[in-house]
Amino acid sequence: MCVLQTLHDDIVSQRSKARDVLSTVKRLCRDTSSVETDPVLHDKMDDLQRQSNGCAKLSADRLSVLEQAVPLTSDFHEANDELSACLDKLEDEIRQPEPPTVTAEQIRELQEKVKVSYCCVSCNVNCSLHTLVDSDNIYSHHQ
Repeated sequence: MCVLQTLHDDIVSQRSKARDVLSTVKRLCRDTSSVETDPVLHDKMDDLQRQSNGCAKLSADRLSVLEQAVPLTSDFHEANDELSACLDKLEDEIRQPEPPTVTAEQIRELQEKVKVSYCCVSCNVNCSLHTLVDSDNIYSHHQ
């Protein structure tokens, strides 16, 4: 950032020197009134003034944008470091296989419980269906 500020200061200094030159040329043109002012000289003076003002404005604008960007880049760098550290930690955790917390015997027991539960649910559903069918049969006989 210091380099950018130095560059901008140099541009502003050159603009000031250009103004001094333009001021000196205008004074010389007035002092030598016997000499008719050359239109080419006026065009070059106007061009120098436009270029120096334009360059100084562009430099000021760019410096302003970059001054606003510096804190954002700092925030981005911090967030990137935090994210990288978090991702590195997750990668390490993923690479290390965890020992199974459930034994084979526990898996067999869970499978048995699921089978029993399934049977109970199936029986209840079948019983409910039979009850519905029976009640439907009773209802149709009474009509």
